[in-house]
Amino acid sequence: MADRIDYESAEYRTLVDGDATPERYRALHDGEQADKLRLLGTSAVRGKMVADVGCGAGSFLDLVKGMAAGTLGIEPTATYHETLRAHGHVVVPYAADAAPDWRGRVDTAVCFSVIEHVDDPVALLRDVRTLLRPGGTLLISTPNLRDWMLEALPADYGAFFYRTGHTLYSDAASLARLGPAAGFAECEVRS
Repeated sequence: MADRIDYESAEYRTLVDGDATPERYRALHDGEQADKLRLLGTSAVRGKMVADVGCGAGSFLDLVKGMAAGTLGIEPTATYHETLRAHGHVVVPYAADAAPDWRGRVDTAVCFSVIEHVDDPVALLRDVRTLLRPGGTLLISTPNLRDWMLEALPADYGAFFYRTGHTLYSDAASLARLGPAAGFAECEVRS
């Protein structure tokens, strides 16, 4: 078995992003956030309690903070916690850690490019589900195992796609099974 990455340390972010500073994270990820909000829709965040599972340095939370009633950053990498708090976000390392205070209080949760890193995605999604209010929304993104670029550029794109730290690869069918396995009644998968 390969060595496991310690997501609580800066090791993973340094491996993926070149360093683990909030500034580097934002430089790499701020530009992606408007598209994520467009996909989710502003009605899912305006006046709502929003949680970002695996939020990194908080690019998405920073974007929605002015619209949301409150923001909860769930991030195991401890080097980001101070910055997240300084930006006004509540911070916990894991969704399970949030449950005592946040059970049933989150309207919208997002989980961008996270489930492919965890050993038990069903357990993660169950933990997130406990945070959601009845009727709450969870938006997940993850690399698509059926990505056309894997066929078109197997060597170049494959090196990016099959990254260190990924423990799981999904396609539409596996994602459609993941939601109900975690207790979600309604799931929609888009490619």
